[in-house]
Amino acid sequence: MKVYLRANRDYLGFILFYEKENRKAEKLFERIISDSENEADKASGYFGVAHLLYEKQDYDALITCCQTIIRLNPEFFDMETLAFFLCRSYLELEMWDELSIFLPNMMDSYPEGRYAVAYRQLQESLLQRKNLLKDSGSGSKEPPVNPLSLN
Repeated sequence: MKVYLRANRDYLGFILFYEKENRKAEKLFERIISDSENEADKASGYFGVAHLLYEKQDYDALITCCQTIIRLNPEFFDMETLAFFLCRSYLELEMWDELSIFLPNMMDSYPEGRYAVAYRQLQESLLQRKNLLKDSGSGSKEPPVNPLSLN
């Protein structure tokens, strides 16, 4: 019964999200997190919260939320969306080192994925950044650490 109730809350939360009832959706997602007895179920609630954070363009919180989902459930069912949220956040926060490592990993893991249309913009942003660094004569001294391996 609890699994059925959680699934219904999850579905209803996303219905509310897509209907732009974000406060109601957030309450449902938070309820999933608080009522869940295992980590994997909590990850589902955080996934709803991640969509709300993306919508609000709260990229710092979105990174933390995605990392929480991955920590709670390393086999999460929609890693592709988490990867896109992370790449987009890295771009918006100008976290170029992270994006330069993470984007190729995402593209290799999901070459024909739902977010493939965004790859070009992400790549072009990285290329522009590299050209700016090259023109200014500065660059990163230490290689970045890959925050998540999708493989």
